[in-house]
Amino acid sequence: MSEPQDQAKLEMEGVLVSYDESLILRGMNLVVPSKGVVALLGRNGVGKTTVLKTIMGVVNVLEGDLRFDGTSLQKSLPEKRSRMGIGYVPQGREIFPGLTVWENLKVSLSVHGKRQAKERLEEVYELFPVLSEMKHRKGGVLSGGQQQQLAIGRALLTNPSLLLLDEPTEGIQPSIIDQIEDAIQYLKKTYAMSIVLVEQFLDFAKATADSFAIMERGAVVEKGAITDLNDAITSQYLSV
Repeated sequence: MSEPQDQAKLEMEGVLVSYDESLILRGMNLVVPSKGVVALLGRNGVGKTTVLKTIMGVVNVLEGDLRFDGTSLQKSLPEKRSRMGIGYVPQGREIFPGLTVWENLKVSLSVHGKRQAKERLEEVYELFPVLSEMKHRKGGVLSGGQQQQLAIGRALLTNPSLLLLDEPTEGIQPSIIDQIEDAIQYLKKTYAMSIVLVEQFLDFAKATADSFAIMERGAVVEKGAITDLNDAITSQYLSV
């Protein structure tokens, strides 16, 4: 199972991260190619969400390095990483429930000029029509699936070249899962975007990802093309 040949968008090398003196990431190595979707898989508690938070700069690295387009991220705050082109949709969405859909989206529009912002907003409305239909409703009254679409749309408005998605299908109805799958396929084809997808729903991961990396105890223990994710690997590393 060889590494992708494309230039890396993101590299994690020997990364150690701890919470409250407990080591969570233990020499984490991950290569995200310059385009395509990497599914980050593993049982609960192995450190998948911590990987995304580490990439975004929400948690501190004890040892190791992260490089984005060849540049170290070690001294970059989350705000700078966002401006560099890293978008993050956390588990639980974390939208602003007291703001309208439009106000939630508007928060991310300031990074563009007016014309480009308008084009990106129209694109988000095409991907997720419900956001246009409900743009004057408060985010807190939307369904879980609609909130997830809003969270993804908001991240896309920052024009990321690397998008981090933490369990986007969790607690969401099948029709909206299909829309999110279509959106990921569109982003892959249209922008050659790099995406790291943390996902428990294996069928969704297989339908959207190009490669996989499986974690155990804070490190990658298996990786390869998504077509190599067979029943034996699933049974060994992913079954409960």
